[in-house]
Amino acid sequence: MKVLHIAPTPFFSDRGCHVRVLSILKAIETCGGSNILCTYPLGRDLPGLDIRRTSAVGGYERTEAGPQKGKILADIKLIMLALSTAFRERPDIIHAHLHEGALIGWLVRWALIWRRIPLVADLQGGLVGELADHGFFSR
Repeated sequence: MKVLHIAPTPFFSDRGCHVRVLSILKAIETCGGSNILCTYPLGRDLPGLDIRRTSAVGGYERTEAGPQKGKILADIKLIMLALSTAFRERPDIIHAHLHEGALIGWLVRWALIWRRIPLVADLQGGLVGELADHGFFSR
């Protein structure tokens, strides 16, 4: 089974979400599957993983969680990367990580609707809580 992962995060950095994604990648490999991970341009490459990154984005330069100016452009580039990868590689399933990943995964699945690729979304938290934590709502 070939799994296309969409991770809108600077993978790999030493933090919770990345550790979770890595453990999922390793579990799939242990079961005989293969993984392709589409992600942002930042982060560390890890040996033995097929990591495909978008090109660099101005205004998106930190690996910390939270909003940054270039993140919308990074997401647009990630949509294009994930779509072209899905078209070429013909994955059996799309595994979307985080809220943005779920939206990107849905767009890729919709664009390739005739392939009927199943989509799994791993949100890892609540969107409203994350937005509040990063100051998107005023009191």
